[in-house]
Amino acid sequence: MIKRVFIVFGFLAVIGLSFFWDGSFLAKNIVSAKLDSAVGPSLALIESSLSFSGSGLDPQELAYENAKLRAQILALSKSSCEYDEGSHKFLRAQIYSTYPFNNRGLVTLNVGLRDGVVSGMNVVIDNSFLLGQITEVFESYSVARTIFDTGWEVPVKIGDGVDALLAGG
Repeated sequence: MIKRVFIVFGFLAVIGLSFFWDGSFLAKNIVSAKLDSAVGPSLALIESSLSFSGSGLDPQELAYENAKLRAQILALSKSSCEYDEGSHKFLRAQIYSTYPFNNRGLVTLNVGLRDGVVSGMNVVIDNSFLLGQITEVFESYSVARTIFDTGWEVPVKIGDGVDALLAGG
């Protein structure tokens, strides 16, 4: 094991010396010049993209907009997780884990019994896209079966009177 460490270290030292070697002993100015030639163009590009001159954006306007956005984020993070939209009541939740860290057909959510979640509730994204249904509820989290599970099925109505079955997969 120690022998391998010395071999790897020696290999890296040889590569490093060959990169900085220009026929004389390594000196601070040679190393500095090599680094400037290697890193200089990248740093110049980053500095020019960060400068406000020529971009047409006023730094004071950007600072004001930044402060306004931070205030909105703070207000949203402290607001209630429940909200109404039309005739539907929603509960905002975050997904704890997704595939590949759990089953592909399941997601774990950060809301549970204490938040009023019950088995059978629908899980939607952006208030309109069905993701699945709650199958297990615990005190502080719940598990939802997603439409990507091949065994997932739910009865639906199409139009005024056509009964159908929506199958996952």
